[in-house]
Amino acid sequence: QSGEARRGASLGVRSLDHASGGMVRGRVYVLAARSGMGKTSMAAQIAMQQSLLGLPVLYFSLEMKREEISNRVLFCHSGVARNKLRLNPNSDGFLNASDWAALAASCGKLKCVPMLIDDAVGLTVQQMRAKVVQAQAYFARDGKKLHTVVIDHTLKMRGSNPRQIRREQIIEITGGIKDFAKDLDVAVLELTQMNRSSDS
Repeated sequence: QSGEARRGASLGVRSLDHASGGMVRGRVYVLAARSGMGKTSMAAQIAMQQSLLGLPVLYFSLEMKREEISNRVLFCHSGVARNKLRLNPNSDGFLNASDWAALAASCGKLKCVPMLIDDAVGLTVQQMRAKVVQAQAYFARDGKKLHTVVIDHTLKMRGSNPRQIRREQIIEITGGIKDFAKDLDVAVLELTQMNRSSDS
């Protein structure tokens, strides 16, 4: 256990690091919660934390555009409340000069971190695996090894056979993710949505 904890990459949350031992290559970690509970924000924070440590990350955003994920990472790093962008310019919560300064400073620090965001929609697990291989080659040019793949989120993926019922497609997808995590030696953070019946 202690040896695995030393190998695992930090999730940026001490309690999660203690419980999981960090993210270890070849393993799949599942972040499950209901819609609107902050899964994407937490995943973006984890991706940011690892890339700031120099660990290459590939973030698959199957629901949001690349710009939305980039904004979440930027605001998380800067400490500026992201909801200020949606407030009335005349309100007290609107972005002020110090907020803009913090965002500019974060832009400077984040622009060179080893993190790729792919916002292609409706990927199959085979297509995703191919993109992971491409990302490995991309980072290898700089002498780095892809460490973490974030999938946001699994239920937005497609099965390879559209004639299969959805349950069989999900089994294929989750099995394929486990396979490429092991075969390609990457840690995978898989986001999935729980329905309300899971609470009971």
